[in-house]
Amino acid sequence: MHSMRVAVPDRLKPAFHSLSSVFGGLFPTGQVILGGGMLLESSWSHRESTDVDLFISESDMAHALQGGHQLLHELFDRLDETTLNLNHDESRTTRLGCFLIGRSDDGVEWTFASSPTDGPGPSGPVSVEGTPIRAATFTEIFMGKIAGRAYSADKRSEVRGTQPIPIRDCFDIAVLATQQPVVLERILARLEQRGLDDVVANYRRAPEDLAEVDEKPIINPRWTVDTHALPQRIADAFEARDLSLIPLAKPFPPGRSPRPASPRRGAPSGARAQRTEGSRPRN
Repeated sequence: MHSMRVAVPDRLKPAFHSLSSVFGGLFPTGQVILGGGMLLESSWSHRESTDVDLFISESDMAHALQGGHQLLHELFDRLDETTLNLNHDESRTTRLGCFLIGRSDDGVEWTFASSPTDGPGPSGPVSVEGTPIRAATFTEIFMGKIAGRAYSADKRSEVRGTQPIPIRDCFDIAVLATQQPVVLERILARLEQRGLDDVVANYRRAPEDLAEVDEKPIINPRWTVDTHALPQRIADAFEARDLSLIPLAKPFPPGRSPRPASPRRGAPSGARAQRTEGSRPRN
């Protein structure tokens, strides 16, 4: 990820600072990582994020739990002292990791999860808003969006298709393919064939009209993407190892009211405009 100053949106700051005081204060500096759409919004201003996502590597989490579950007890005690309400129905902890999800009193959703990351790579900022939390790299964020969801998806035939890819993930991938395709190339090179097959299968299961049926829409998009069958076109790109099959994203012209792009039926999806690695939004 290019060097940047992470600007936490005002609407998410209270939840972020509460989360950082709990998780950032419980683990060594830099082990808790900020990722998700909020970090992408800070860099691109392409849409609004509605939640705060923190994660920690599975190895760091497993090491922290070696002495037993005292750390988890302390974690839950700290959460009880905040406005970060934990959803016990969806949260789970195991011997090796955890997945915690909740909602703060002001309505902001939050997640803290262990993740099978393969190391931080080029490090992002180690302090976000003066906290000991590290900003994730683009590679880490999109390995989660692309490969992580495929890894954790339920692959039983009787539930196939019941776990659609979020349209916001697909929208973010289209913006990434426009802005920094080298990140997608790096992820494609890292995926072994079995993992690549899982990614392709998972994206193909999503409905073609995902933008219309997804319960979590794209909030206030400032970029436009042809979202019709977008998950399937992402699957095509990974299966063919041809990232030009992912449609381009474009910032809305100044003064135009941002709205999701209307699908252009039959429009070619492989056209590519010239771009440079690490180019910045023009809005």
